[in-house]
Amino acid sequence: MKKPTRRAEKNDAYRQLMNMTGCAEAKEQLTAMLAAHRMSHIAESRSRTVKQPYFHAVFTGNPGCAKTTCARLYARALAQEGITKHDRFAELTRASLCGKYQGHTAQMVKEVFKQNKGGTIFIDEAYSLASGGENDFGREAIETLLKAMEDHRD
Repeated sequence: MKKPTRRAEKNDAYRQLMNMTGCAEAKEQLTAMLAAHRMSHIAESRSRTVKQPYFHAVFTGNPGCAKTTCARLYARALAQEGITKHDRFAELTRASLCGKYQGHTAQMVKEVFKQNKGGTIFIDEAYSLASGGENDFGREAIETLLKAMEDHRD
């Protein structure tokens, strides 16, 4: 586990997010994630076995309520804390993840994970992946995403 590296900066993403109006749940979750990361680091430094925490998040709300802006700041805060290796932020959509034929979607999702390793992946309008029918490629994207998230907790 990486040592926390959070620095107080003029453009500190955590402070910017905390100063935003609304986003209360995201603020609480980010604060809890940062605290869990710091506690894990302390426990690890004392030779304690540490279960890797998850750093996945879901941003919900009405259109125009700054979910994407909040997610960008959230990702930068994770990077500034040293939880992610860098502040790469991939903003994806259904079109970025769903292929044109069976099996193509899984390849696309795996490639997205490979390209963005160490950063953050944000799926804008993620609900659209689940809106198709039984043979829709969105379901394949969801299954591949879940598997990749489980296999790559870092």
